[in-house]
Amino acid sequence: MESKFLKLYNLIMEDISTQRVPIRKINAMKPQEFLSFLKEFLPLIKDGKVDLNEVRISEKIDGQALRLMTVNGEMKFESSYSGVMNWNQVPMKEAAKFLYDNYSQLFGDIHNEIGSDFKLIGELIWIGEMEESGKVTPVAASYLTNKFGTHGGMVVFDILKVENNETVPFEEEKKDEIFNMIRDLNNEDFSFYLIESIDITKNVTFDLDVGQLMQLVNNPEFNKERFDKRKDAQLLEEIAKIQQNVCAQLSRTIDNTKGAFSEEGDLIEGIVIKILGSGNQYGSFSDKYKEVKHQYWGTFNKIEPITKEFFKAVFGLYPVPANKNKIKAKLDENPNEFKEQFEKVQPEYVEKIEQAFDDLKNDDKIPKANKKVQISMAQNQVNKVKLSYEEYVKHEVYGER
Repeated sequence: MESKFLKLYNLIMEDISTQRVPIRKINAMKPQEFLSFLKEFLPLIKDGKVDLNEVRISEKIDGQALRLMTVNGEMKFESSYSGVMNWNQVPMKEAAKFLYDNYSQLFGDIHNEIGSDFKLIGELIWIGEMEESGKVTPVAASYLTNKFGTHGGMVVFDILKVENNETVPFEEEKKDEIFNMIRDLNNEDFSFYLIESIDITKNVTFDLDVGQLMQLVNNPEFNKERFDKRKDAQLLEEIAKIQQNVCAQLSRTIDNTKGAFSEEGDLIEGIVIKILGSGNQYGSFSDKYKEVKHQYWGTFNKIEPITKEFFKAVFGLYPVPANKNKIKAKLDENPNEFKEQFEKVQPEYVEKIEQAFDDLKNDDKIPKANKKVQISMAQNQVNKVKLSYEEYVKHEVYGER
């Protein structure tokens, strides 16, 4: 039987393969998928509220992906794409150092007590000195700092057992035991929240016109296993308009929903709807949130393209796997094949990326916490362009670290 923790965990995480059910984004559904969603979901709404026995709605947390674990009892870290690392190797070094200094021994104690390595999967909300008017904004959504410790907190989605270099589920009793141990670590400096904390089902009120939508989706012409793009062009256009309208209404619903750790009126990223009977889950996101995120991240988003253009200027190809294989073949024959070109174009791209980095550092429209994350990520991009030829080839072509 699926645990209460895993049920809610599956609502949120899309990037962990262990016992997950992929979230289907409502705005990206094919016509048949969208109509099936409406037929399943609409009957569960009454007066704008969902049946609590049938549906769970959780908030999409907008922090930094973090996995904490033990390897042979020693505390290790993972960010979104870093792989398993020591605290001083992950991007969020300040947070990682704090967690290592304060929790490595405690995690070791848990490891010894349960007799195995384990892995926490969740989202970090780091505060540090990034508080502004009682809030912190890691990406685009703001969170009340008084909901966490003075340094921050972590929303724990799941705990998995680490065994033979793989993650496997714990027995249910053991998982409950570990969650209780984690809960006991909370103090004034840092808080661990279990995933139930972001269940916001009662906060959500839908403004969908259920009756009208049910009439539309029950149109016999829509009842097809597949649509022909040419013959059914008019039907597909009608469905697309309904989908666009529903997504716009859901976006407004999200903008009017109070988050688990937010102030009334603050934006949240989105919601994930899970139908308990079928296990189907659907994601919907805020258009207004996307606009704010684009505003905050616009300057940063000019940096990474420079690194890709630099790669192409050196090797004549963009940095995708198939192209890297072609480049490796040439490097295997002659390691210095591209050295002259590298040294020729590097100064130009160092100047370009340093200017873009300065623009980011001088952008005063970005919230403090968000800006700190962006600067850390951008510094890594700058460092790439400033590597020596040998190090650049090793890191960017062969993927060695």
